[in-house]
Amino acid sequence: MPNENSYEVALQKSNAIREGLAKTPEKFTMLTGDRPTGRLHLGHYFGTLKGRVELQNMGAKTNVLIADYQVITDRDTTEHIQDNVYNMVMDYLACGIDPDKTMIYAHSAVPAANQLMLPFLSLVSEAELARNPTVKAEMEASGHELTGLLLTYPVHQACDILFCKGNVVPVGRDQLPHIELTRTIARRFNNRYGKVFPEVDALLSETPLLPGLDGRKMSKSYGNAINISMTAEETAKRIKKSQTDSERMITFDPENRPGVSGLLSTAAICTGRSEVEIAEEIGMGGSGQLKKYVTEAVNEYFAPIRERRQRYENDLDYVKDVLHEGNRRANEIAEQMKQPENSNLLDQIARGLGEILDVEPSFVYEQAADKQYRYKVIKRKISEELADEVRAFISENSITGVYLETDLKRYYPNSSLAAQALGFVSSDNNGSEGLEAYYNEELSGTAGKVVTSK
Repeated sequence: MPNENSYEVALQKSNAIREGLAKTPEKFTMLTGDRPTGRLHLGHYFGTLKGRVELQNMGAKTNVLIADYQVITDRDTTEHIQDNVYNMVMDYLACGIDPDKTMIYAHSAVPAANQLMLPFLSLVSEAELARNPTVKAEMEASGHELTGLLLTYPVHQACDILFCKGNVVPVGRDQLPHIELTRTIARRFNNRYGKVFPEVDALLSETPLLPGLDGRKMSKSYGNAINISMTAEETAKRIKKSQTDSERMITFDPENRPGVSGLLSTAAICTGRSEVEIAEEIGMGGSGQLKKYVTEAVNEYFAPIRERRQRYENDLDYVKDVLHEGNRRANEIAEQMKQPENSNLLDQIARGLGEILDVEPSFVYEQAADKQYRYKVIKRKISEELADEVRAFISENSITGVYLETDLKRYYPNSSLAAQALGFVSSDNNGSEGLEAYYNEELSGTAGKVVTSK
């Protein structure tokens, strides 16, 4: 558990993010996901899914990962993974995730994203990994020994987040150590290799943790969860079997009456009422009346979601298409990340110039003489208008060093220039003004002004 000071700082940042989302949602890229170890339940819905839909509909760039590779972190088998993946997509769609707005993809379908593990592992120490409290908790819960995959699980999560340049991750308080490690990795990578990844912050959930029907943590393994995919009849059966106690008077007391309190919390979150209010209303009605109330509350809330889900269950081809399209989009991002021109500022400039000059970024990159802001722009006449476009691009992106070598003779054979026009401008070069004047004078009437930056 993070200390109070770090939590308070994270909470302040989270509140600032919420304010920012209300004003400029397009500036935020969200990444979150789930491991397909079974069916999603009410805890998933109220804890994360509902918030994802809200972020999506606000206009943030939203990405949802199905972390099938991470199933083997604490599982000895991969049985039923494919079925779990398809059912997870159905749950997403039924709960309101729109594949036209949100990229839904799977780990195993985007191998390049996992290649970030190697450079990221070089940026963290064994001690930093070992003291992560969430890793320790996961190990204790799984009953497994500390494997290399479990130890590096937070690094894999950093790969997921930074792969799509995510800058905000919806999490609970217990996940803050993961976000802090992701920030550390991004910072160290940028310092070592050049600015590539954004700073990542946590968007802390405003929804209290929903306990299971027995008052313990809601978990598939405990059998105390109500799955989103359950029918109304299955929900009623699960609630009816839940354990309470022999006391007839219904009260909200999580510590001494976990079963009764777990049911009250479930009813409260589905109805928007408080646990105490519901308990007082049921009073001496006993556990039978309480279970009837909870069943009706859950089934009424999830009726439209389950109706939509039923449609997707009957159209598996569409579900597969949604996942296929999300995987395709994710692989496009992966291919961009794999290109050498993404490694530093030089290559960011190459991409920008490539767009302006209507050539592939790789072509511009190949013409970079020695990876020190040197460019050779050929096969295209540079007009005054184009020069203005390039100048604007350089200005907007605060580029302070650019080498433009223009083969003017190739396009202006009658030019009096006896050699190529060469220019070098950098942040510490005091000759930029004179250089610009030289080119404007020499090239007047023949070609556009050579771009320089100040």
